Amino acid sequence: MSWLGQHVLILGLGDSGLSMARWCARQGARVTVADTRADPPNWSTLQAQYPEVRRVTGEWGAHLVEGQDVRAVFKSPGLSPAEVAPVWQAAQAMGLWTGTELTLFVHALQT
Repeated sequence: MSWLGQHVLILGLGDSGLSMARWCARQGARVTVADTRADPPNWSTLQAQYPEVRRVTGEWGAHLVEGQDVRAVFKSPGLSPAEVAPVWQAAQAMGLWTGTELTLFVHALQT
């Protein structure tokens, strides 16, 4: 799969979220990061490097993927399954590609 121009949603902007967002942006993806915190760590670093990355804060729900042009959703490994469930379940029901940092790593090795 080519990431060029694909809209990717990253859940969580800790260290893993930052790594995933950077990698996707370098591949040419349109990246949105979502974090429940109003001022997530690593946002200023990511914004300085990739000003085109979009940020969404607040509670997570299916609205992050439903009616959007998102093609893939990746979550940080430290997130609670209950916290990501509304987004994750909606993404899977829509047939979107879902995964973690390891999913992206494996994909990079295969391409």
